[in-house]
Amino acid sequence: MAIFGKLKLGSKSAPKKIKEKIIHHFVFVEVPIEVVWPEVSLWGQAEWWPKKSAIKIIPIGSGDLEIGSKFRYKIQGLLLPSWQAEVTQLVPENLIERTFLNGPLKGYESVKLEWRYNGTRLDYELHYRARGLIYKIIWPLLEKKIYNVSVKQVLEALRNYVVDKYHKRHESGLEYT
Repeated sequence: MAIFGKLKLGSKSAPKKIKEKIIHHFVFVEVPIEVVWPEVSLWGQAEWWPKKSAIKIIPIGSGDLEIGSKFRYKIQGLLLPSWQAEVTQLVPENLIERTFLNGPLKGYESVKLEWRYNGTRLDYELHYRARGLIYKIIWPLLEKKIYNVSVKQVLEALRNYVVDKYHKRHESGLEYT
C-alpha cells in the first residue's frame, strides 16, 4: 500500500536537513605551487602564522602531516571551547582537509591549492553547522567575525612570507627543485 504525503502510523519522521554554511576566502600568490605547498603543509605551526591570530592550532601526537593526524583548535578570547580535528584528505601540492571530531562546530575545513600560469591560488573553506543552541547563538554573533578576520590575517601572512622567501631565494641564484 503506497501512502503519498503522509507517514504510516508508527513510522518516524525524517530528520530535518540543516544546510551547512560555508566561509570561503582565497589568496593569489605569484610564486610556484612547490614554494607555497611546504608552508601550507605547516598550517597552524609555521613561523609565518600570525602571532596575533585568534586561531590556534596545536598538533596532537607526532605532528607529522598525514591522513589521521589530529589537531586541537582554539579560538582565543571568547566563549568557544577547544575542539579536535583530523586530517581526512591529503593530496600533496593540492589539498588538506580536516574534519572536526567534536566541539562547537560540525563540519570540516579545507585548504586547496591550484597552480595557475602566473602563480598559485589558495582557497580556504570552512563548511560547518553549529552544534547546540548556545553555539548556534554565539557563533554567528561573535565568533564567526573573529574567525573570518583571523583567516584573512593567516592568508595575508602566508602570501607575504612565501613571496618574500621566493624572491630572496631567486635573487641569490638558488632554484626550487
